[in-house]
Amino acid sequence: MADMRRSSARKGRGEVPKREEILNVAEAHLTRLGYRGVSLHAIATEVGLSKPSLYHHFPDGKEELFVAILNRSLTEARTALESVISAQESPTEQLHVAVHWLMHEPARGRGIELMHDVTRFVDAKYHATVAEAYLNAHYRPIHKVVAAGVESGAFRAVDPVFVTWSILGLIGGLMEVNLLSPTTPAPRIDGGESQLAEEALDLLLHGIAT
Repeated sequence: MADMRRSSARKGRGEVPKREEILNVAEAHLTRLGYRGVSLHAIATEVGLSKPSLYHHFPDGKEELFVAILNRSLTEARTALESVISAQESPTEQLHVAVHWLMHEPARGRGIELMHDVTRFVDAKYHATVAEAYLNAHYRPIHKVVAAGVESGAFRAVDPVFVTWSILGLIGGLMEVNLLSPTTPAPRIDGGESQLAEEALDLLLHGIAT
């Protein structure tokens, strides 16, 4: 996604507003080099600006720039997640497609990966902004589905807040352990994210009791 944005930006400097072009190039650098490896000078050079001019668009520099990238990525994630949810009718079907989408999300928008990277290095003053963007992108769409399911009787009378965090926590944990070494005794995504998503959702909906 970042490469496509950068390619689009470089087709014609007049086609993309300068702030968006900066974000496109900076995201490509972040994807390739990680937060610590990114140079504002290199970004400014690629978009045809001086470094002081880059600070005109992002006065707080690197931190503000990458928080803006994260916010944009999470906004796109929310739009995509809400779209797949709205295409289904029942709360159970909506949870199915939501869990499938979330299991694939790192490859689509890198929202969570970006959030981990950015929050590790940016000043605490940005943390509330990042948290709100995450809540809007992932928590609130899932909470809406769970709450509606409880209200309609599709799900038993559980606390939607607890269930929503349980879903996100389980998915996040499964994605994290799959980043460990191949010898780690953990469920592998090698067999397919869809299968793992089904197993995770089955556990959430039915538990482990016989």
